[in-house]
Amino acid sequence: MTSIDIPNSVLAIDADAFENCAKLSSVNIGNSVKYIGEGAFSYCQDLENVYCYAEELPHASSSVTDILNLQVFNNSEIEYATLHVPKNLIETYKEGSYKLDYWEPGHHHDGYHQTDWGGFGKIVALTEEETSVKDVNIMTQCDYFIDYYGFDGQKSSTPQKGINILRYSDGTTKKVLFK
Repeated sequence: MTSIDIPNSVLAIDADAFENCAKLSSVNIGNSVKYIGEGAFSYCQDLENVYCYAEELPHASSSVTDILNLQVFNNSEIEYATLHVPKNLIETYKEGSYKLDYWEPGHHHDGYHQTDWGGFGKIVALTEEETSVKDVNIMTQCDYFIDYYGFDGQKSSTPQKGINILRYSDGTTKKVLFK
């Protein structure tokens, strides 16, 4: 897999979700993503471009108990990659920290917490073309699913939680994330 599109309907990306996807070069993160688990993109050494449409810096975990584990791109050589973000958030991503204030039994955590978002070689504004509404591809009656395949390439009769590859009647395929 060389690219992945996380749709706008996704709120969180699990820890280690794309770990060791060494050939992954391009990632599109939808605008609703608020949490990204530790190591979600670890060991993705070929990353060139990450397009993050999130309207605020995603917290580095979806779990309150491990929210201080902040390395999303561990060992991914992001110092050679470009991060594309909304123009008004460039400085926030460069700083790579966010304010966090929460309670868990016996502990109060507050203050600013550092992430690895600021470690990208370049952090640039999304272009108008990247933020505009794209053409919508509407399926015709003739286009229907023939098969579902899991991320591991195994055929399945129904979609599984996580990344699925859908094969259509016209021979095309599409990667889709199911919650």
